[in-house]
Amino acid sequence: MAKSKKPKKESGLPVVIALVFFVLTTVGLGVFCYVLYSDQEGIAAAAEKEKQTAQAAAKQQKIAENKAKLYRLVIGIGEQDDRESLTGESKPGDDYVAELKKINDAITKKLATVKTADPTVPQLTAADVLGWAPDNENKLPALGPTKFVLDETAKALGQRELAKTSATATIDAYTKAVADLEKKEKAYNDAVTKLTDTAKTISDKISAELKQMQAQSTARLAKLPLDIQELQGKLDKEIEGVTRAKAEIKEKQGTIEGLRADLAAREEKVKKGEQLVDEPLGRVLRRLPDDTVEIDIGSNDKAKPGLTFTVLPADFPVRGYQSRVKVFRVPDDRGVFREVARFEEKANLEIVEVLGPNSSRCRIVSESNPIRDRLLPGDLLYNVAWRRGFVDHVALYGIFDTNGDGTDDIKNIVRDFDRMGIPVDAFYDLKEKKWVGELTSKTRYLIGGEMPSPRGNDPFVKEKSELNDALAKAREDAKQKGVTVISFRDIFPRMGYRVKLDVGDDKIQQATSQYIQSIGAAPAVAPPGN
Repeated sequence: MAKSKKPKKESGLPVVIALVFFVLTTVGLGVFCYVLYSDQEGIAAAAEKEKQTAQAAAKQQKIAENKAKLYRLVIGIGEQDDRESLTGESKPGDDYVAELKKINDAITKKLATVKTADPTVPQLTAADVLGWAPDNENKLPALGPTKFVLDETAKALGQRELAKTSATATIDAYTKAVADLEKKEKAYNDAVTKLTDTAKTISDKISAELKQMQAQSTARLAKLPLDIQELQGKLDKEIEGVTRAKAEIKEKQGTIEGLRADLAAREEKVKKGEQLVDEPLGRVLRRLPDDTVEIDIGSNDKAKPGLTFTVLPADFPVRGYQSRVKVFRVPDDRGVFREVARFEEKANLEIVEVLGPNSSRCRIVSESNPIRDRLLPGDLLYNVAWRRGFVDHVALYGIFDTNGDGTDDIKNIVRDFDRMGIPVDAFYDLKEKKWVGELTSKTRYLIGGEMPSPRGNDPFVKEKSELNDALAKAREDAKQKGVTVISFRDIFPRMGYRVKLDVGDDKIQQATSQYIQSIGAAPAVAPPGN
């Protein structure tokens, strides 16, 4: 059997190489892993550092934003969100809270350097300018600032401009005053100079006039006996005139006594209720076809055109007042008829022409019943305010609506009486609440008009009440002066003066209201002859 070959011995180099490779690879991987782990720790540390830096930056930014909000609120330009965010987040020790305290301290310190001109004025503090400081817990008050730096600055600037303007005006006024003083001083000096010159001129003139007066006095002394003789003659003439005047006065006193007796008789009739029965003044002479008549009153009786008369029958003095009283049905303001007893004259006349000493021509103003009660020759003439050769003076007060138009006609009556020759001494002016003219000893009658009657729903009830009081006082003043007070309803028919006697109360109220509304018009003019 063949001998087997001995196997060859294998080499260990590949194993060594593999082992070395393995070792190197393991070492490298370990180094790589070590290095890689070391880098991750550095990155984490860096990231942590960056995070802390970012947080610090965010905190500083928040502090800066809060301070910015604080500054905006302090100077007065902050918004409601700024106040709410600051006061809502405020905690003791916050930087912006400390900043507000610094601002207050700085303002107080700055204000301490400002000295006021008036030592009594208290020193200003930060509370006067800002009004906002940390509270007792060192937090921001929730209400925010009550004053603002910008506002206070604007106010201070405004006061400064006012002060500058005032100072400028004061300086201008002072400059003007100095100029005026210098001008007045110059005028004074000029006046002194002129006065000195004038005094010298006057002195010279007085001396000259004194010499002239002395010469004239000497001449007059020489003529004095002749002047005394001439004056004695004039005095004798004056004494003679006084004697004649006394005789005339005595004669007029007799007339006055007669008038007084007539007045007493009339007043006695008034007391007896016979106030409408007067003495006839004259008669109707004839009736002409053109509705005119002639009467026996003329120029000797001082009659004049415009004078009016009431005409009554020839037998009126015998039959009396009741013979002319008739009952009429008269509607009131609501149209309801009522019976009214009224004195009815026969006719009313007005003189249109004075024909001679004892005659005049008249027109028939009205005739109550031209068929059954026709005006005839022989009928009697009456006018209570006028007598032959003499007229009674009258005065008027109250509201006179003569035609029912709701307007006061007192000035028209004054004008008509003046035309008739009946003197109106005075009338009571509603606007001024006083007499226009004057009640005198010659005033015989005070003729009273309507009086306003205030109503509860009247817008002028207060004014009308005051007017009533004023008219009542005027009436009492006249009575105290001895003037007879008589209603226009009694006297106008007896004078022949035609008025509407049944004017409703609503028209009287309307006339009164028109007067009250017209206050502020031109003042009343005194009656003619006053």
